[in-house]
Amino acid sequence: MAVIIIALFSLYIAFYCGSYSRTVYKEGNKAGAVAIGFLVICALASPYLFFKF
Repeated sequence: MAVIIIALFSLYIAFYCGSYSRTVYKEGNKAGAVAIGFLVICALASPYLFFKF
């Protein structure tokens, strides 16, 4: 059950960061959008890293 909760929470964070990154990009801050976009990668990798180690 904990695996499902952590995976769903990570997906929620990834979608939130993705939409926020898109908003920042539309405002003209491309470097900020890339930085926030990296958080999507971290959010998707966190369940794997949590259960691997």
